[in-house]
Amino acid sequence: KSPNKLGVYDMCGNVREWCSDNFYKYKNGEVTNPTNEKGEVSHIIRGGSWCFLPLYCRLSSRDYERGDKEMDNIGLRLVLPVSE
Repeated sequence: KSPNKLGVYDMCGNVREWCSDNFYKYKNGEVTNPTNEKGEVSHIIRGGSWCFLPLYCRLSSRDYERGDKEMDNIGLRLVLPVSE
């Protein structure tokens, strides 16, 4: 497979991905790299998984779940810096 514009391979697939960002509702208007200042305990989950309808298997699919919840369709992506 080819990398996307960020150089990341295969962003959608088997599991939805935990993100380090805590969940909060977006404000109106455009935001860049939003952060949560309220300290919510739920984390963002992005993408689709094997048990989703095709409509929800896209990178912009966004949901949230408590960090202590275990599910078989949520995983994480380890990203290592690459030296050039």
